[in-house]
Amino acid sequence: AQRQPDGQGEALPRVCRASGPSPCVVVDANAVDDYSRTALHHAALGGHVATCRALLGSSQFSAQDERTTQGRTALHAAAEGGHADACRAMLDCTRFTAAGVADCFGQTALHRAALCGHEGACQALLGHPRFLNVDAVDIDGWTALHWAASGGHAAACRELLSRGLPASARTGRGWTALHYAAAHGHAAACRALLEHPQGLGSAEVEDWMGRTALHCAREAGHTE
Repeated sequence: AQRQPDGQGEALPRVCRASGPSPCVVVDANAVDDYSRTALHHAALGGHVATCRALLGSSQFSAQDERTTQGRTALHAAAEGGHADACRAMLDCTRFTAAGVADCFGQTALHRAALCGHEGACQALLGHPRFLNVDAVDIDGWTALHWAASGGHAAACRELLSRGLPASARTGRGWTALHYAAAHGHAAACRALLEHPQGLGSAEVEDWMGRTALHCAREAGHTE
């Protein structure tokens, strides 16, 4: 796609993100910036739902599935920004066919929403019939639940558990989500995991070195 930079590494999409739903003059609807972000990426990251819908519905815009230099779609951007309605707008559009795409780190839009602690975006993705890659793991073997727990995002943990993400899933080092929550001292996230039926047995799970989540918490000096 042709770049039309504004002197700061960004093309016309920057205007769309700043203006939200307001009309803007489009010279090249498919222009990308220096990171291969389209107008849709910028609108999604800013949570401008009307702009997202306008682009997706325009015959002049054909970059709906475009990926950035890190392999991220506009759905990744909406999820990372915590914009549930923008996530739904893209998933509702049949022209958008990259719902389950993973970036260069193996992360889906759900990973991005979870690691940022956006419960609403997680709910929007998990509740949509077109988002099927629910328990995907990234290149390090982390599920979205691992990321939510590691960041101490208790509400996101509860949402993910309620949608069936396995609390027993392990990373390459044998850690469950509870191991990460405990090791980082996130008491609320630990409680969210332990109080859910799926997480009842997590406290007894040992990593490849025989350590439970409690061992990890104590080693890190977290007594709570």
